[in-house]
Amino acid sequence: MDMESVNKDKKDGEKFTVSSSNRKLFGERLKSFLKEKGVSQDKFAEAIGISLSTAKKWCAGSYVPDVDELQKIYQRFNISLDWLVLGIESSDEFINPYLSIDSIILEAVISAVNSANETYHLSLSDEKRAKIYTILYEEASSDNKTNLTKRALQLLSLIQTK
Repeated sequence: MDMESVNKDKKDGEKFTVSSSNRKLFGERLKSFLKEKGVSQDKFAEAIGISLSTAKKWCAGSYVPDVDELQKIYQRFNISLDWLVLGIESSDEFINPYLSIDSIILEAVISAVNSANETYHLSLSDEKRAKIYTILYEEASSDNKTNLTKRALQLLSLIQTK
């Protein structure tokens, strides 16, 4: 997805959505966290005030929580939302947390990296993935004509040749 498409979506007022691959990754991380902490899905659901079926849908990657629900997860379980939502271990590895982040550009960046990685099938560390996200986000924010998928392919090809 290039930035022209992203900007068109923003102007047309289309609803922001999360790709199916990102929902699936969110679900996998949530399941992993619950298993690591020994918390069942029903106890998790009860703790944040959602139904068991909603918790199961989140863990299956069918749906993701809204911002209020993410805040409850963070407050009740003290989990890093950077890791849960983006798979990034530390916000220091990602974009400056004091800058406002355009969620539509960020979603386009994440989607472009995932699409590009389908070509190379690299096992990216969280640190490398965060650096790629940061580079692409900064480029996309400063240049409306950036073709994110093409640029992500270029960056991943550099990693593959190392």
